[in-house]
Amino acid sequence: MLAHLDIRFVARASRFPEMTGELVTRALDRARMLARMLAVAQLPRVDTRLLIAMWHLSERWGTVRRDGRALPGFLSHELLGWIVGARRPSVTTALGQLSQRGLVMRQPDGQWLLGPEPPALEGLTIATSS
Repeated sequence: MLAHLDIRFVARASRFPEMTGELVTRALDRARMLARMLAVAQLPRVDTRLLIAMWHLSERWGTVRRDGRALPGFLSHELLGWIVGARRPSVTTALGQLSQRGLVMRQPDGQWLLGPEPPALEGLTIATSS
């Protein structure tokens, strides 16, 4: 969604500071989410990118259940590939690997089920400056 907010909007919105605050909050939330997804896209392994991206998506669109977090079924292999910067066949392979490890499971109703808590991601290192 795109809106052109010109000087007339600013003049009218100045009477409602809580609305302006909400717009700024939403813009910052969107910028943070995009920054996270950009960081995820830099990870070398598709399975790691998928797992982290799905956990981030579950924060907003997931449903918490006893057995984990459920993500909507509209997240196809192709759409997930677009999100993490991978081709659909690579996503299918990576999801198969994640499923074998019990980290992501496709439910009969099409939803994706993630575990009850995000897994510890071993093998990721953070570069530090000395």
